[in-house]
Amino acid sequence: MKKFTEKQTRDFYNSDDMIYRSFWDKEGNCHWGYFPNEKISFLQSMTELNKKMLKLSNISEKSNVLDLGCGNGNNSFFINEKTGAKITGIDLSDTRIENAKKVLSKKSSKVKSKIKFSQGSAIKLPFKDKTFSTIWSQATIYHVHNKKKALQEVARVLKKDGVFIFDDLIKPNKNISTAAKKLVYERLLFNTDFDLVTYQQELKKLGFRIIYAEDMSWHYAMSYWKLADVAEEKIKKGENEEFHEAYKKLIFAYRETWKIMEKGDVGWAIFVCKKL
Repeated sequence: MKKFTEKQTRDFYNSDDMIYRSFWDKEGNCHWGYFPNEKISFLQSMTELNKKMLKLSNISEKSNVLDLGCGNGNNSFFINEKTGAKITGIDLSDTRIENAKKVLSKKSSKVKSKIKFSQGSAIKLPFKDKTFSTIWSQATIYHVHNKKKALQEVARVLKKDGVFIFDDLIKPNKNISTAAKKLVYERLLFNTDFDLVTYQQELKKLGFRIIYAEDMSWHYAMSYWKLADVAEEKIKKGENEEFHEAYKKLIFAYRETWKIMEKGDVGWAIFVCKKL
């Protein structure tokens, strides 16, 4: 497996925002979805995932939340809108943090008093010990190339009895296919040592009690299948022609991801745990 650096990931997400806005979500949402049924759209599935995670998190108006890997800030705004909680969003990408700040600048003074964004690394969080009551993270931790260090940082800045709710990619099979390496792991600049069970074991070592863990692999593959449909439709309609060659490569990778998931070469899971 190739090894990737934090700089590579930062550069990647500083440069790719427009293509993902062109077919994932024009508002800048960029994460996988949850499908209560197969008929809902990919956009709806992202909202369903947010609703599912919010319910599991027990975030309230009194919560002080870290949105780890906040991207363009969409989830920070969602959490605040639904709960009134205080949110701090942090992301490795300078571009996405600037996007989030631009959106925040147009919000009401009440929202501005509750949300702030800053650029930073998950392996060196710029916060004091025991700062947050909740840490929320979507489609982020698999990008962190020193995952154990990132999890240690989460444990450090989370208060006692605080909740850590997040999703991450897992590796059910230890030995994976060449297709999985190329089309999933190398395309997304990541690797992992954890499956669903060993991930929970690592969290326990760091002082967390597991409240909830769910294998979401089918929803991960379905997300890509639906996205491939969206990209194919863009090509058929002649929309966003400057991205068509990129779309074709992504469509192939996304379709193959379903097969790769079924073989157990990649998976996706949600975890909810409490800091002891």
